[in-house]
Order: sequence, then C-alpha cells, then structure tokens
Amino acid sequence: MRSTQQLLALLFGLLSVQLSAQCPPGQDSMRLEINTDSYYYEESWTVTSVDGSVVYGAGTVPDSATHYFTYCIPADQCVVFTLMDDAWDGFFPDGYYRLYVNDTLVFERLNGSFWGASESVSLNCPPGTSCTSPIYLSPGSGATPSGEEAWYSFTPTATGTYAFATCDAECPTKIWVYDQCANIFISEEQLGTIFYAETGCPDGSAAVQLNLEAGKEYYIRLRYQTVGCSPNPIPYDLVYLGPVVGCMDPTACNYEPLATVSSGVCIYPGDPDCPNAPDFEVNQDALISSLAFSSIQNPDACAIEEGCLRGLGTRYLIEFTTHIKNVGDEDYYIGPTPNDINEPSTQFVYDPCH
Repeated sequence: MRSTQQLLALLFGLLSVQLSAQCPPGQDSMRLEINTDSYYYEESWTVTSVDGSVVYGAGTVPDSATHYFTYCIPADQCVVFTLMDDAWDGFFPDGYYRLYVNDTLVFERLNGSFWGASESVSLNCPPGTSCTSPIYLSPGSGATPSGEEAWYSFTPTATGTYAFATCDAECPTKIWVYDQCANIFISEEQLGTIFYAETGCPDGSAAVQLNLEAGKEYYIRLRYQTVGCSPNPIPYDLVYLGPVVGCMDPTACNYEPLATVSSGVCIYPGDPDCPNAPDFEVNQDALISSLAFSSIQNPDACAIEEGCLRGLGTRYLIEFTTHIKNVGDEDYYIGPTPNDINEPSTQFVYDPCH
C-alpha cells in the first residue's frame, strides 16, 4: 500500500511539473486545458501580444480527448489568447476550455464553448484593453485611462433611453456599441455594431442615444478618431434619460419594441403619416412547409468555411427555405444609403468561395 501511495505521489508530482512548466524570471506560466467536440481538427489557437506582433505560442489538438498545453508569457505585458474554429460553430454542444496563469484559473468556457469563428481572451491586461476585460460602467461621468482605445461594459438596471457622450474631448472621438463580445468584427466603421457615432456633440465629438434593455450586457468601445491625437483621457458622460415611450402595438408601423410606456399614438398602414420606409416580413409558412431532413456527401471546403456544414464526408441536414420580403415603400441598404447606388459597398468583404 505504501509503495502504491508513493508511486501515485510521484506520478502526481511529475504531472504537476508537466502542467506547470517552470518559466524564466519575469514570465508567467499560462496553461490551456482543452476538450473539443468530435471535430477536433477544426480547432487552433494562438497566444500573442495585444497587437499580434509577438507570438508566444500556437497549437492544435490531435484528437477530442482532454489535452494540456503550457506557454511562458511576459508577467507584466498584455497577452491575448485567441481560439479559432474553421467551421464557425465552436465546440458545440459539449466542448470546453480553461485558462490558468501560474495555476490560477482565470477564464473558462463550458457547455459547448464559444459559437463562431473565434474567441479572444485577454491575460495580464489592464481593464479596458478589450471586451473580454472591460471597465464596468454605471451612469455618471468619467474618463478613459488614457487616449488609447478603451472598452466598457454596461448592463442597464432598467429598460430605457440612455445617452453616452464624449463632449469636450481634446480631439474628435468615435463610439462603437456592441450587444455581444464573442465573434464581433472589429473595424473602423459600424460593422457588427448596434450603435455607432463619430458626431453628436457641439464640438464635433461623438455622442449616442440608446434604447437599451434591462439586464442585457452591452459593450462600448471608445477612442479618438485619429489614433495618437492626444495621450490624455477622453471624458464621457452616461445618463439615464427615462423609460422608452412609444407605440406598443406590434401591428403599427411606428411600433417600438422596447417601449415600456405607451405614447398613445400608433400609426397604421394606410395613414398618410405612416412613414415611407423599408419594412421586412418573414414568410413563416414558407419556412414551416419546407422543413426536410436529408444527408449529403460534402467534398466542398467552402461549405465548411461559410458555416453551412461542419466538416467533409457524410453530413446530416435539416433544410428549410427562408423568405424575407421588403413590403415597405423604400429600398433597404445595409449601412448608410449611398450617394450613388452603383458605387461598391463598403459593408461587404469579398470571399473567393462566392
């Protein structure tokens, strides 16, 4: 019995040494524990500096079992772990991963993990570096840590209208508002946002007025329009303006989904005051009547890249038709209405699979 206990203790000690590699002075040990779904070959990751210029590690898994990987990262610098999925479906439905720094759990994603092409986690990063390490907001006044880009998280306690403004900043600013952190596309424009502004204040700085839902987390990204314009903090004000007042009848053309106080004024189709605008209608009958189960032999990598299928070979599908009609009086444009409809749109990215 004693020999068995000693052997187990030795094995546990060797495992602990393996899982927590000794890193040079000034560096931390970062350990990744990962268990993917059965499509393990879709997963890869990198460990880099915040700007991506320095790579501290990268890897893949050989199978769907649990694996451990250890990297040495600078103890005093911001490091970003990015997990990528070629099929855009994460580890759905039951994969997971955990990140440890010096044997302390700092992040975990369970029960299917993320959903989408990638997920990034900031390590050793000061609050505000990214949406995974945001500064938590409450109504009031404040300022960013510096003139660099800053990320905030705000969860309203009441559904209502909120104003977020950066008036009196030293340079013109930009504000991006997202309703999720995972899988957002970071750009200089409004791609992936629910609100975006680069004007709104008398001095030309940005301000937005938002109808927000109670209990839902929103992410606010803030920066000077010209990077490096000023090293000084950007002042901001977050103010609750009151409940959303509007028409609460979903059949009206001026229906306000977030309204909690009725304005008593609803306008219906046929009324001359009903605004001319795009109006989308989903044909539910077409969807329901077209549902079908099928299988396919997939040889096409493009189908995987675009998220239609999760891998090559035999795939089982639930197929259905979607039919969305614009029954309104105006054309709908993704993004701002162009000055010339023949100009190429900046809202799309070319993909050779198309």
